[in-house]
Amino acid sequence: MISLLNTYLEPEVAHDWLFGVNAQLGHRSPLDVLREGRLSEVIAAIESERSGAFA
Repeated sequence: MISLLNTYLEPEVAHDWLFGVNAQLGHRSPLDVLREGRLSEVIAAIESERSGAFA
């Protein structure tokens, strides 16, 4: 997952993305969602972010 983020974000920005609030994930951080075992939702959020679909 980090490698997916690093394909389009600088490492510092990827770190901030993981710990920051994400509207697509119900205003929770991707890390919190991952802790709940919901990897597919985080990957979908990454893909949406990368494509600009949720900008």
